[in-house]
Amino acid sequence: MKCLVTGGNVKVLGKAVHSLSRIGDELYLEPLEDGLSLRTVNSSRSAYACFLFAPLFFQQYQVATSGQDPLRCKILMKSFLSVFRSLAMLEKTVEKCCISLNGRSSRLVVQLHCKYDSTIKAMVTEMSIGEEDFQQLQAQEGVAITFCLKELRGLLSFAESANLSLSIHFDAPGRPAIFAIEDSLLNGHFVLATLSEPYPHSQDLRSPELCRPAPQLQAH
Repeated sequence: MKCLVTGGNVKVLGKAVHSLSRIGDELYLEPLEDGLSLRTVNSSRSAYACFLFAPLFFQQYQVATSGQDPLRCKILMKSFLSVFRSLAMLEKTVEKCCISLNGRSSRLVVQLHCKYDSTIKAMVTEMSIGEEDFQQLQAQEGVAITFCLKELRGLLSFAESANLSLSIHFDAPGRPAIFAIEDSLLNGHFVLATLSEPYPHSQDLRSPELCRPAPQLQAH
């Protein structure tokens, strides 16, 4: 497998990795015919996230040569994250990123090709989600769910930087909430466990019960 990311998409990829790093300690990388899949799950299996980058996201995307078995690998998240540690530096100095996976040698190689212009300054931004930010609301009045904000911040930051709409699907306390972004080049889903009862009415954490999501919110 070999793929080449150029321009602003290098930072988009870096932000996706930062988002996934808030969930799990291991990264599952799998090149597919319909794009490069990056997945992770946390140690308690209460949160799962994935990004699928379509072939058009890359300047060059090659899954495998003819006759080879499909490739996939699992690596430590901190090892992959170290390549994209500084998003500001990615934007200022990196022109392209080449990722290659060799199944025969069980080796994943990430190469950053840098430029030498130190005049692009980093910009710090923040976002807040208010009632006016919702494009569509379909939710039962009075329904409240409680989940960990730390694991969601990565997806919020990614959606803001890529100017993508965020869809939120949830049913009831104790059942998972699903946060999704999607466009023609990529899609991402974060599945987070919620408290069985809204805080502060309950102090116990019971195992989340998987179900089909019902109400949904859409924000941008």
